[in-house]
Amino acid sequence: MAISNIPDVRALFRQILPWLLAASLSGCVFSTSDIRRPLVVDRVPEETDTLTSLAGNGVTKEDIQKSLAFTRTDVERFDVKKYGHGTNLLGLERAGKALSQFPQNPYAWIQLGADLALMNQMDAAVAASEKGLALIAHTGDKEAKELAPLETIALLNLASFNLTIGNYEDASNALQKLKPPSSSDPIRRLAYYWTSAQVLSALGETDEAREALRLAREVRPFELNNGDNEQRFDYPQYFDKTMWTGNSLYIEGLISLDERDYQTAITKLRESEKQDARLWESSFALANALRRWPRP
Repeated sequence: MAISNIPDVRALFRQILPWLLAASLSGCVFSTSDIRRPLVVDRVPEETDTLTSLAGNGVTKEDIQKSLAFTRTDVERFDVKKYGHGTNLLGLERAGKALSQFPQNPYAWIQLGADLALMNQMDAAVAASEKGLALIAHTGDKEAKELAPLETIALLNLASFNLTIGNYEDASNALQKLKPPSSSDPIRRLAYYWTSAQVLSALGETDEAREALRLAREVRPFELNNGDNEQRFDYPQYFDKTMWTGNSLYIEGLISLDERDYQTAITKLRESEKQDARLWESSFALANALRRWPRP
């Protein structure tokens, strides 16, 4: 089934490009180990059969192949450690070319969402991710099954993007469409529970948030150690014990902050900073806790 009303990709880039260039030229670049990094699309297929049902009139198999090739290049250029870095503009260029060739490419839309989030363009990242998910929803049962891993990445990212901009209900809705990732997928399982804990806490469901954090801690280090070298490089917070501990303490601090237990929040967030000085979100939350703490 073909989908109409695909957004004008060029218009989208015209809208965000000035902001991206300004961020890059101003030196708005920093390395971070925060847990809201977008997950990259980890497999772009060579074959086109899964996407044929989405193709509109005049779209050829060659168009789909070219679009997927541009998406693979976008994934390869994705620099997850930098926000606002000029090199990420190259990934956006590849996303634009992929969608110009085949606007119904869900891989391209979902990877574009990750690209935009890395540039801190969260509203646009949400829109791109939702477009990719809408395309997946319009496939048949067989295609949807093959696209299930992509859908998981998109929903986890969508929840994280909405969490970042304060759309907590939308973040919760994205997570509710997910089943907890299987035991064979420890990185996404950890991402699911870490994100769930933050969303639940923001919604005032702190007991449920603590339970999600407990489940996150049940993801065993030896499971994560089976990850490939590229995953270790891009997502050290999932593999490095110090970073992993810092992120867990950060979430504990957030939950205490949402409970207005400021002393506990300050303690946990300071411990988080000691574990990982690059976890800037912990420093921001600590400043917030200190500001809100009603000292005698």
